Amino acid sequence: MENQKPNTPPPWAQAPIESTPATPWWRNPKTALPLAGLLVLLLAVVFWLPNQVTVPASTANNSSTASTAVAKKLEESPWTDAQLAKQRRDAQDILARLLDKQQSLESAAVNLWAAEAFASAMATATEGDDLYRQRDFEPAKQRYLAAERAMDELLAQVDQQFAQRLAAGETALAGNDAKAAVEALSAAAAIDPSDAEAAQLLARAEVLGDILTLVKESDQALLLNDITTAEAKLNQARALDDQSDYVASKQAQLQATQKETSFASRMSKGYTALQAKQFTDAITAFESALALNPGAEDAQAALRQARNGASQHTINNAIASARAAVQAEDWTQAVAHYDQALKQDPTLVSAKVDRIKAEARRQLDDNLGKLLADPLRLSDDAVYRAAQKDLADAQSLATPGSRMAKQVDQLRSAMKTAQTPVQVTLTSDNQTKVTLYRIGQLGEFEQQSLNLKPGQYVLVGSRAGFRDVRKEFTVQANQQQTIDIQCTEPVANG
Repeated sequence: MENQKPNTPPPWAQAPIESTPATPWWRNPKTALPLAGLLVLLLAVVFWLPNQVTVPASTANNSSTASTAVAKKLEESPWTDAQLAKQRRDAQDILARLLDKQQSLESAAVNLWAAEAFASAMATATEGDDLYRQRDFEPAKQRYLAAERAMDELLAQVDQQFAQRLAAGETALAGNDAKAAVEALSAAAAIDPSDAEAAQLLARAEVLGDILTLVKESDQALLLNDITTAEAKLNQARALDDQSDYVASKQAQLQATQKETSFASRMSKGYTALQAKQFTDAITAFESALALNPGAEDAQAALRQARNGASQHTINNAIASARAAVQAEDWTQAVAHYDQALKQDPTLVSAKVDRIKAEARRQLDDNLGKLLADPLRLSDDAVYRAAQKDLADAQSLATPGSRMAKQVDQLRSAMKTAQTPVQVTLTSDNQTKVTLYRIGQLGEFEQQSLNLKPGQYVLVGSRAGFRDVRKEFTVQANQQQTIDIQCTEPVANG
């Protein structure tokens, strides 16, 4: 970068040169009046004077030549003025462009990166300005054009100069060189003040020094195992520049350190629980360690060991509970505990066999329980036959247990009672036709006695002109009863 030098604007750059409008020569009073006099004199010399004076032929010829030269000079003077006016206008047009380009270069902080070249261009323009004041418009124009070309070359470099300083600033920022970053990015921001990226990077560069100090303090705290302070310092640095890759990497390193410490702590807790056969706590600890580091092979192996231990512990407890339930003849619980053990290890042959036995006893116990809970069902032949089979199965058991033995005695008695008829007396009005479901039609009667097995029965009575009646009754063992059934409600004729 070239050193910035103070530059004093040339006179032409300090104030615009007053432009003189190009007035046609014949409308300019300063030119028209003398010219008119000359024309009158010329006419007199050409037309009037020859008639008054006789001159030799040679003299006449010389006079004619002189007159022609004067006329030619008079004709050339307006043309020259017009050319000068045009040259002046051209120079002024170039001056206007020069002023715009000068302003553009100064806005792009040209003195930061091309001070000598810019000063040279300004000097060239000043030379043109001096020539302009001397009314040497064409040479002035050429100097102005030379200055314009020099400025154009500088303008063509603006984007490159900006990009170079922006890149240098980014490199310095990434390398944590605060001084170089501020210098380069300040120049970039001066070249293009409207560029948001340059402004943002410059703002980051200006706080880089503070960030480096905070990171250093964080490192010192970490050496003292003061993770809390180390983390707080990095958070402060992050607040200054949330886009800093350097701070992000430091935070990642700190998090990795915290992660390693936490992982080791959780593994230690898991092994302690495993040794105490506290498998649930061990599994929780090892799983939390794997949550921090899913690929840790030692944590995976420890977790498998804990789960195997927990599974075996569950199996042992389940089988012990199942055997206790068998002793208590609680077959439902026994089956549930065997299922729990087999869920942990489906290959347990002994548990499979014991479960089959327990399930058979549970089913038999359930059947006997239902029969004893509702012995009237035994009046149904199908139910009675099923009860006979269940009774035979129960009696065939080598070790039925006290509960089963009691159920066998109760069922045997219930089956005997179910086959012992009970006398039931039916009364009617000798006009109602009576039907006893499961037995048949009884016809019309005033009284009839039947011997019925204990159970549920339904009587239906019908009589022409009267509404049918229906009665349900239960025959209990050793309980005689009388049932009356009559159709007494007339049916209204529609």
